Amino acid sequence: MNARLDRFNPSILTRIVALLAATLLLALGAMMLVAFRGPPPHARPMMLGEAAAVMQGGATPTGSWTITRYRSDPPPLIEQGQRDDRRAAAQIARLLGAPSADIRLFKEAPPARMPDAEMKLFPQPGPDRMMLHGAFLLARRTDAGWQVVQARQGANSSWYAITLSLMAGIFILLLLPAYWVARRITQPIRLLAEGAATERPERADPLPLKGPPEVRAVGAAYNQMRMRIADYLSERTAMLVAIAHDLRTPMTRLSFRLEQLPDGPGPRRRPMWRKCGRW
Repeated sequence: MNARLDRFNPSILTRIVALLAATLLLALGAMMLVAFRGPPPHARPMMLGEAAAVMQGGATPTGSWTITRYRSDPPPLIEQGQRDDRRAAAQIARLLGAPSADIRLFKEAPPARMPDAEMKLFPQPGPDRMMLHGAFLLARRTDAGWQVVQARQGANSSWYAITLSLMAGIFILLLLPAYWVARRITQPIRLLAEGAATERPERADPLPLKGPPEVRAVGAAYNQMRMRIADYLSERTAMLVAIAHDLRTPMTRLSFRLEQLPDGPGPRRRPMWRKCGRW
């Protein structure tokens, strides 16, 4: 296994680029999966038929719609930021079998109105395709007063759950290879630092040449430097031994000659003995 890994030994740059490319591809794949195959981030629009069913007390359509029902004696008034959609109200009245004057529908007003020339390019949908977005207020006049339904479109919690789950899965999936790549890069560098920090690096064992090509090149250069330092120290030791050996003979002769000197004044012999290393 290690032999196969040593054969396939990309550089540090290649490993980092491959890891970043894998991260981007997985992130883009997750985004595309959520965008095209996952649920929408918001609740789907409500069809007019579903709004009519809600007015009759039916179940809330599938999605994150918040429905509030209450009764009002005076007719509901339009609020700021809303508009009265008579066309959709008439369609709901037809579905409920009630007069159009008994149905009121207030929707969120669009942020800006298109010019008439541009409105012609986007024809209005037919009654069967009309949908309600955002928030709306639907009211129906009855004998007991106005029956009001307020609906607000919320966020889809499943979209957030799926998105967060995918991101967490990608993080866990990339954590192991990222740790493996970092370990393969830093372990030879740590060995190099430990080898350089020894007291006598020239006597230490050569560093194993493992890891990316850049780290292996640094390790080979360090081993060569260590061998050169060891050679320099060996040459210096041999030179000092040779110098000591060459000086030993004349010093011995000088000591013998001092032994043969006749006894004379003491102050003359003592300095010479000191030069010979006896005292």
